[in-house]
Amino acid sequence: MLDKREQAIDPLIQGAEELSVLRSRSPAHANDLIEFTGQFLAVTGVQESSEEARLRTVACLLADIGWRAHPDYRGSQSIDAVAYGSLSGVDHPGRAFLAQIIAIRYDGPKSKAAASLVKLGSAELTQRARVIGTLFRVAYPMTAAMPGVLPRIRFELDDDALWLVLPSDLAFLDGEHLQNRLETFAGVAGFKTARIVVR
Repeated sequence: MLDKREQAIDPLIQGAEELSVLRSRSPAHANDLIEFTGQFLAVTGVQESSEEARLRTVACLLADIGWRAHPDYRGSQSIDAVAYGSLSGVDHPGRAFLAQIIAIRYDGPKSKAAASLVKLGSAELTQRARVIGTLFRVAYPMTAAMPGVLPRIRFELDDDALWLVLPSDLAFLDGEHLQNRLETFAGVAGFKTARIVVR
């Protein structure tokens, strides 16, 4: 009985957008993150179904909802908000996928919380969650959740090496912390080496 425009709204994306507005430092950063993760997938030739793209979008919208919490608890609180929250329009494997991404985003690829959610999804979804979650861990040290930075940064491939290309005025981002995050991400995503390039 809803009008056509209302019927076309995706309840999961709408719910994630509302959570992002309420809890994220900058909801606009989520849109940058959607493009940034999509650019990585495009460059590396990773195919995405429409449902996988939808869930990745939602994960980007939820990626910063725990920033106000104490660092010791923000991972577990964010995971609970996603895994047991009131989001609709998602099944159990999809919810577990989203929660795994958030767990890895906050606690790293060896997150115990993420490991406990594995049984609810497929091995393919688990690996995709590991890639996206560790990619978030590359993005946030560069931006501190502020919009306008990620659209200026891109990935390139050179044989089996993954390059993170920074513009020259953002060269100060190149440091040990970011390089370590990038190397961890490259290992999870299946690349032999990774490096930061300033151009």
